[in-house]
Amino acid sequence: MFANEKDVILETIRLAEEREAAREAYEAQNGPKKWGVYLPEEKALNDYLMTLDRDAVEVLEVLRLREVYPNIKLECALPCVDQTEKWHDEQIERYSGILKKADKVYYSSDKEYFRDCMNLRNKYMVDNSDLLLAVWNGKKGGTANTVKYARKKEKEVVIINPDTF
Repeated sequence: MFANEKDVILETIRLAEEREAAREAYEAQNGPKKWGVYLPEEKALNDYLMTLDRDAVEVLEVLRLREVYPNIKLECALPCVDQTEKWHDEQIERYSGILKKADKVYYSSDKEYFRDCMNLRNKYMVDNSDLLLAVWNGKKGGTANTVKYARKKEKEVVIINPDTF
């Protein structure tokens, strides 16, 4: 059992490092594979909120952790109901499989995509988290805005730079 939420984060990072080593070995033999992470974050010990608008590889690590530590919950915070409209079938299938395993699914909009739905989703994640773990390269954009918002809300923020990780 983890002593606190930081131990959960450290274990998640350790598992991500293992995954990265496996990915590098795979790509050395088979060529590049597309991977991407947007913004995973931890809430206390019991909730894991994440975005699914890109390849959300980290959620798979959470699901692995949940097999060992069943008190970890997966909550998917999504911007809108038609998010998958322009996705490929393989992406939709992976996305649907993850949603089926989630303990909770939250949509910031029950309507079609609109300009501010991503921002509303990000604010929801911050407002419902104790700590923000942001995978961010320091550039302007949605993650930058989310980090700024979390700091304004006086949340603890841990940043992992994907360019140097």
